[in-house]
Amino acid sequence: MTAIRRTQAELIDLIGRRFPNITCVRCGSNSLALIDVPEDGVTTAVAIYGPGDRLPGRIKPQEAATLACTNCGHIEQFLLAFLDREENSANAQ
Repeated sequence: MTAIRRTQAELIDLIGRRFPNITCVRCGSNSLALIDVPEDGVTTAVAIYGPGDRLPGRIKPQEAATLACTNCGHIEQFLLAFLDREENSANAQ
């Protein structure tokens, strides 16, 4: 996977476009903070496992954006490849 370099502002914009009315799934608050700060080297990678992927070298790290609710502390992650793919599909139609 080739990582697409984004700034924190670009991540916020991408998530905001995909989920314009996003709220915390736990408490319903709309006060969310992006934990990732790519400019400072703070990014999230998530290991994706599939059938037979428990072998060393078979895990495919994926770039993710991590949001935290500033009300209850719930953490939610979004795989950026999926956000990009869905946004590109919507733009193509």
